[in-house]
Amino acid sequence: KAGRNLMNGRKVIRPNKNKKEVKGVSLYYKNKKKMEYLNNRITVDASVCGGKPCIRGIRITAQTILEYLGAGDRPEEILKQYPSLEIEDIYACISFAAELMNHQYSVKAIA
Repeated sequence: KAGRNLMNGRKVIRPNKNKKEVKGVSLYYKNKKKMEYLNNRITVDASVCGGKPCIRGIRITAQTILEYLGAGDRPEEILKQYPSLEIEDIYACISFAAELMNHQYSVKAIA
């Protein structure tokens, strides 16, 4: 099946197509080959963090940073917890997430 489960429970969110464009770079859901996004800050590599988007390949996922921001942490607080990050990395995570939301997804009930 194409795509990934992006939501737990009885519903699944799947991309409408097998290939998406993110800032001019193709994202293939079936082929987990290394690709770089947003000024070479966000990378996807099947051998790093289970293929989740990471920041510069240093095993800090974009999801982790977005969860901190969603919980109300300020970028300065995140930078103190992760000294290897730069403020541009946090902005790249936000831009990456915003660009992903620019695509159409369908929600289908599963049995």
